[in-house]
Amino acid sequence: MDAWFHCENPYPYVPDEVLNASDSVRASLPNRYCDPKVAAQLFEETLDEYLLCDELGLNITSSEHHAGINCLYGASPVILGIVARQTKNIRLLSKLGWKSQIIWECELPDMRRLEHKIRVFLGAI
Repeated sequence: MDAWFHCENPYPYVPDEVLNASDSVRASLPNRYCDPKVAAQLFEETLDEYLLCDELGLNITSSEHHAGINCLYGASPVILGIVARQTKNIRLLSKLGWKSQIIWECELPDMRRLEHKIRVFLGAI
């Protein structure tokens, strides 16, 4: 059995009044609410967790939400590149031959186009 670790590296320190007044924390929340020193510490903690996964024999996954408060990763390949360089045992999904397809939330309303995109990705077309 394979065990996998997943961390989205959230930023939990935005004041509630700011969150409640925002239409969406994904795209419309200004980055002025993110303290760079706190964010740097959160990145360090997450990278330390990945190093611990390496020691314990856990594999990792990564996702990105383009630097929102639910995920500080602006680009997963950058984080995974760091992890790949610092670890010896972690298997990344791409190393196992897994392919990924990004589906943006804005693509969901056009189901016909989305279905086509998925079929092309899966090789059905």
